[in-house]
Amino acid sequence: MKKKLWICCMFMALMFIVGTTEVKAAKADDEWNYEKDEKFTVGAFTYSTVTSLDENEIWIYNVKVDRSNPEYKILDIPEFLDGKKVTRIGLGSVLKKPIRYEVCDECYCGTLLGGCLCYPDGNGSVAGWIDKITLPETVEIIETAAFAGMRNIKSIAIPSKVTVIDEGVFKNCSNLKTVTIPDSLTEINAMAFEGCYKIKTINQSAQYEIKDKCVIRKKDHALVYVLPQKGK
Repeated sequence: MKKKLWICCMFMALMFIVGTTEVKAAKADDEWNYEKDEKFTVGAFTYSTVTSLDENEIWIYNVKVDRSNPEYKILDIPEFLDGKKVTRIGLGSVLKKPIRYEVCDECYCGTLLGGCLCYPDGNGSVAGWIDKITLPETVEIIETAAFAGMRNIKSIAIPSKVTVIDEGVFKNCSNLKTVTIPDSLTEINAMAFEGCYKIKTINQSAQYEIKDKCVIRKKDHALVYVLPQKGK
């Protein structure tokens, strides 16, 4: 009987370890090699990246667009680059890279396509060139202001491991109409959708419910966002 109980306990412990491994979060800020700065070109896009210290994950912090490529309007972020899983998107404020594109000297956070939180359409309105963006399920962290200024995108699906939509992530995405959020999402910054005047649909999830065009966090019934009343 004791032997069977021991075997059962060992099995449960093993299952716990396996389960924990499967939901392991993306690398913390101090687990990246900020000196290993590499670029990879896929189709119309050149991705500037840094790699995790264990060489398993990659962080895309900037994207250059080649308008001579007919596919430049559709930004399909790859799951893997150089054999490493893409888990983090955007420049943010942690990554100390000299990317300001002469837009703003004081902004603490740049966008994926070269603007900044203050002027997301910066650097020749590159963000406005993109009509559609898709994110792979490998992405776990989306940095502040990452997609700001992408005024032509109409829908976005947030990957299932993302837990936070931070400040200005979709700032001035003025034609965004549909946002699909995962059950993993626990926080939506009050300024995440600033300037998004056409949003019609945000789905309900395990953490959020929609009532009378209001996005409400279930755990404390906090109002986090109100859908535009006259979206077209």
